[in-house]
Amino acid sequence: SDGDPKTKWCFEHGGRPVQWQIELPANARPTSYHLTSADDVPERDPQQWQLEGSRDGVNWTVLDEQKNQRPFASRHETKTFPIANPAEGRFFRFIFPNNPGIPHFQLAEIALADAGKRPEKPTNYRRSLDLQKAVASVRYDRQGITHERTHFISAPDEVYVSTYTASRPGSLEFTISLDRP
Repeated sequence: SDGDPKTKWCFEHGGRPVQWQIELPANARPTSYHLTSADDVPERDPQQWQLEGSRDGVNWTVLDEQKNQRPFASRHETKTFPIANPAEGRFFRFIFPNNPGIPHFQLAEIALADAGKRPEKPTNYRRSLDLQKAVASVRYDRQGITHERTHFISAPDEVYVSTYTASRPGSLEFTISLDRP
């Protein structure tokens, strides 16, 4: 979630569930969450998911589960869902199984209500795509720090390369995991 409902997060899921996970700076007990649809292709909207919470990032509890959801009625629409079994935690994750016959998944925003202060919206947001070089990049400023992500894919070499940079040392913090058969 980047605070901009016009952003489109789209993934080719390869038949595997899409997982979105966040680690908060302190424990929180969200009571609801919001999902915002992307700007196109309603069939890519999530139709089912689980929200799980954890205090340690290892042991997870199902907090909410939704099934048989219809695509959002309009693009950039935000739906709010109450959490059926709220619990305190520092880690939260959504697991979105793929929609049958649809190779992509997309959303514009995911937000947990009552999960602490919402991050400042980015400014100077720019995206670029160079088809000749197969390079996509995103650049934005947040809290006086310039962040940049650059991605390169080579299908013949079966490689995906990403770089993440920030203008202030020590300001990048994230968890990454890879899984491939």
